[in-house]
Amino acid sequence: MKRALSWLLTKLAGTQIDAFTVFGRTVWLTPAHKIIERFDNAEDALRGLRQLTRHEAKHVEQQKREPILFYPKYLWQLIRHGYQNAPYEREATEAEGE
Repeated sequence: MKRALSWLLTKLAGTQIDAFTVFGRTVWLTPAHKIIERFDNAEDALRGLRQLTRHEAKHVEQQKREPILFYPKYLWQLIRHGYQNAPYEREATEAEGE
C-alpha cells in the first residue's frame, strides 16, 4: 500500500515526494540520508528536515479537521491544481516557516 501510494502521489505531483502522511498520525518518510544528501551542509540539512516535519505535521492537522474528506479532496486538488498550487499543499508549505 505504501509503495503504491508513493508511486501515485509522485506521478500526480510530477516530482519525487520526500514524505507523505498516511492514515491519521503516521508519517512515512523517505530515508533521512536520501533527504540529507540533497543539502550542502549539516545546518541546511537540519533546517530542511525541520521544514519537512512542519509541512507533514500540517497535513496531519488537515486530516484531523476533515477525517473523511481529506484524501479524496487532496487527490482532487492535485489533479485540478497540480502539486504546487493544491490548497492543502499551499497551507502545508506556509507552515514550513512557522
